[in-house]
Amino acid sequence: MPRVNRDPRTSPLPGDALRTANGLVYRVLDRFVSVGGKSGEQPGVFCAVETDDGDERPALFALGVFGAKMRDAEVVDVAGADDHSWDGVPRHPQDKLDRILRREHGFD
Repeated sequence: MPRVNRDPRTSPLPGDALRTANGLVYRVLDRFVSVGGKSGEQPGVFCAVETDDGDERPALFALGVFGAKMRDAEVVDVAGADDHSWDGVPRHPQDKLDRILRREHGFD
């Protein structure tokens, strides 16, 4: 595993993979900033979740929710990059976010 100076549970990057206590593996595919709604701009991650039958399903999380869900998760893979700045992360309208990310990552 590459040595990095960040914890993928709280600073996820595409390429990170984490296994939760129930055995599901969450692979981070993308980061985004949701724009609109009451919260203004909200950072988040788009993941592929490996199910028990070997399929993958998409999952979209606000960054805080992802961090809480992954608190006790086992780190399976770590992306080699250390740049976890949110400056260049794509911003998408909140109401179109799910559709945009599903299409970009082949979950349509």
